[in-house]
Amino acid sequence: MSSMKILVIETSSEQALLAVVEEGRCVAELPLAGGPELSASLASHVKKLICPPPYDRIVLGIGPGSYTGIRVGAALAQALAFGWNVPLYTACSLAAFATDQTGAVVIDARSGGFYIQIGSALPQLVPPSEAAALLRGIPLIASPHPARLQKRLPGLAALETRPNPLLLIEQATLQAGPLELLYLRTP
Repeated sequence: MSSMKILVIETSSEQALLAVVEEGRCVAELPLAGGPELSASLASHVKKLICPPPYDRIVLGIGPGSYTGIRVGAALAQALAFGWNVPLYTACSLAAFATDQTGAVVIDARSGGFYIQIGSALPQLVPPSEAAALLRGIPLIASPHPARLQKRLPGLAALETRPNPLLLIEQATLQAGPLELLYLRTP
């Protein structure tokens, strides 16, 4: 995998990101603002960032997070994977926000509560009434939006983190394999 050229797309939160990874290191990275502008500008940002193909694979963060952001990123990733005829790998977006210092990653799911991943456990959607108890005892939490978390969960020690494309690739390679885009393939 070290000589691979990988396009990373992460659009599940307001800390969106495009990155190109070659030989195990990030050679180009473009932080993007999430929200409504993302759907209008993502393809043009990819065009600006992309080192010329060929790519060996695409890695896509699939949430949990912003429904619209995830759909926009997934649509673009599928189109590029089909057009370039490369495999598309996916990974849980929460894995990309972790650091060595943090014990959990938390994303505000708005009225639905919080998406929480503690260590290497599977992420879970936790209602607001249970979130504080679940996070008690974790000294530092990673989040793309710590101020919002601290408003809803006073006393929470949260660190603002951006997605790390290398962590997303690592998580994607732990999965069984690339998505099969059979409906897009011609016999």
